[in-house]
Amino acid sequence: MTASNSCGTSAAPTLAITGLKGIMIPDNRLQGSVDTTFTFNLPLIQNKLNVFPNPTLGSATFTFQINENARVRLDIYSVNGLLIARVFDGDAETGIAQSVKFNQSLSTGIYPCILRWNGKMITVKLVIVQ
Repeated sequence: MTASNSCGTSAAPTLAITGLKGIMIPDNRLQGSVDTTFTFNLPLIQNKLNVFPNPTLGSATFTFQINENARVRLDIYSVNGLLIARVFDGDAETGIAQSVKFNQSLSTGIYPCILRWNGKMITVKLVIVQ
């Protein structure tokens, strides 16, 4: 996955791991000389925030995941920037998906929702219809 904006396009996030190749004997020891190396890429954990159903007639479920252990806040705002509701305020662990149900009644409209942690943030829009 890459991101693009006026500054350019990011590289796809990966983590390269280099290891040694050898022969394993029954007691799990590496035997013989190391003759080669191998490298493979693992995707890094992505920061995510989703809301569904969206648009909704009422309640919605937020799911999020971050790439580090952190204290997290998920807030819903009016289009004027006023805090409407704090949906989540707690600790999140690296790569563990969190799910939070929001059941408060809101007027028809579009509501920016912001997930914040360690000086970072992700924004989605919640659309309420009648």
